[in-house]
Amino acid sequence: MLAECWVSIRDALPELPSLPWYEPGGYADRLVYMVLSLAPNAVRSFSAGELDYLAAACIYDPRLMRHLLSWASSYPSTTKDGEQLGSTSVSRWTQLARWYRNFFPEEEQSLAWFDWSSQVGEDLARRLIGDVDLDDLIEVHWPCKVWTRFGLLAPLVELNPALARTAAKNTLVIEDFFKEASEIEIDLPASLHDRELWRTSFVQALSSLPMSDLDHEALKVGWVAGYELHLSGLPRTAHAVAQVLRKDPDAVKGTRTCETALLWADLQQLVEYQQEAWKNRDEIRGVLARLSSRVKSSPEAWTVSAREILTHAKTLGSQVVDLLCLCAAQHAPLRDTLEKIARSDQNRAVRDRTQGLLARTAGVATPSEDVRRWLADLAAQAFDDTPLFPNPLTSLAQTWLGSIDLDATLPNAIRQAMSRFSEFAKDQGAVAVEEHVTGVLLTELEAAFRGVSLRLIAGGQSRLARTISVSHRPTHKTTEEPQWGCDIALLLNADIRPDIRIELAELVQIKKSQAFAAGKSAALHEKWRIDVPQLVALLKRSQSAGYWLVLSTGEVVCLTARWIHALVSGRDALGQHSLTIGYNDIRHAAVPVEQYLPELFLGTWIGSADESTVTFARGENANAKPRHIFEVSVIANQG
Repeated sequence: MLAECWVSIRDALPELPSLPWYEPGGYADRLVYMVLSLAPNAVRSFSAGELDYLAAACIYDPRLMRHLLSWASSYPSTTKDGEQLGSTSVSRWTQLARWYRNFFPEEEQSLAWFDWSSQVGEDLARRLIGDVDLDDLIEVHWPCKVWTRFGLLAPLVELNPALARTAAKNTLVIEDFFKEASEIEIDLPASLHDRELWRTSFVQALSSLPMSDLDHEALKVGWVAGYELHLSGLPRTAHAVAQVLRKDPDAVKGTRTCETALLWADLQQLVEYQQEAWKNRDEIRGVLARLSSRVKSSPEAWTVSAREILTHAKTLGSQVVDLLCLCAAQHAPLRDTLEKIARSDQNRAVRDRTQGLLARTAGVATPSEDVRRWLADLAAQAFDDTPLFPNPLTSLAQTWLGSIDLDATLPNAIRQAMSRFSEFAKDQGAVAVEEHVTGVLLTELEAAFRGVSLRLIAGGQSRLARTISVSHRPTHKTTEEPQWGCDIALLLNADIRPDIRIELAELVQIKKSQAFAAGKSAALHEKWRIDVPQLVALLKRSQSAGYWLVLSTGEVVCLTARWIHALVSGRDALGQHSLTIGYNDIRHAAVPVEQYLPELFLGTWIGSADESTVTFARGENANAKPRHIFEVSVIANQG
């Protein structure tokens, strides 16, 4: 009967799946079953193992018998083709008839679980999937309560990576990805270990999507990929992220998703170490060192992750929040993000925590500290009966200028100027001579001071804005450097009649890191070659003279020539022509430019009032002149 009526029987079995949505049990099982159900009728050759597999599958879905009917139809019913069933040589139709009795058991019985995605099943689906209408599979037959279209990509990439990439372009698949990613909840410590099947499938599916799609959900994708990287123990590199995502390293490197994944891999590693901090102290320091380096290399990852870091601040610890604060101080996009969170986040604790972080970034005092300073100022005025310049009724300021507005505005402006300079230095520092680097640096500082004046005027502080002015002028003689060793002469002139008259000069030497010359392919070790006779000559002119050292990252750090002299002396190198110092020699003694200029120089903690030094700094010495003169003038009328 089968041999005579096979066409009618086959055509009565539709090319549609019949099992309910909860069968089979996993993404891979479901895909194999769908491919077998949707593959069109065609005469195909099957191995003995594939025939046994199809025969067993027909017990679960008799519609799949149509593949066996097509297979048997290629041989006449009377022809024996060598197929073996036990020891008897039988025709395909005879063999199919014997299988048929198993397809429809006489008595109803519960069916054991069937391994649809066995090796035989996967191999068979891999052969048949090319005949299946992919859009029909994605849009019509795949969706159900638990199986998302995006989830289809995970088993599909194992069967046919090229088809998976094609499926990833389907609009419905992309919509499912964004929906699934948006619903991921970030927790620490991560609980993804309990959801291993979902996590593995999610990461597998990501391999088919382009990085541009992943970057739209950089936080959630980066968190999951970071957890996978954390579990794998792979190095924290872009290449390792590419390995997790199964992508070309060149396509992954530098993307938002990659940098966010590296950040969260370290954050999750830190949380794990902190659970037994007493025996993981060195490991914690190592992770924090990596996180610190990401403040400069991956500010966008911190920006993307800011809210979640603040949400889990207690778990992550104060040091991570400190790094977030440091990153916010250096990168305006992160500050903008934090301000938005502080204004409108739905979580009150997150809003308040963010506001506190912003206050730290801006250097705002707590109310209790502010009141204490205010009372101290009033007491001083009551006993002295002499107003202080320029604001007698404000709380205690950081310098004699007496303006907390200036205390806040000037360092921030200088910090932003140094950020702009760092971009130039990173791009041009390797080829630009130190004199050119110095000129660009001072031009940015001059713009910062003038920007402060504009901000003060805009804020209704026009009188204070006119109090401070700056000028920068280069000189062109070079004979003075062997004698004085001076790249920059800082001048401070304050004329506040009838109480204050200041005329100070400070000498500064600029040094570029040797890491600029090492090239991008070499390991970057920050080192500076110090001309010892030049150092000695600098200190003879001013005991508080300084060195501004430019790192290969573009950052500028300031320290006293006295400290460098101490290093030279300690190494018994005062008789040498030069000595090389490294970053570890100076890191604890250095201060940033935004502290050096407002607090130390304008605050008169450094500088020389010696007439010969001031004359030289003004460029009035006939035999020697500094390369650049940077003059700050403070003029006010107490009346």
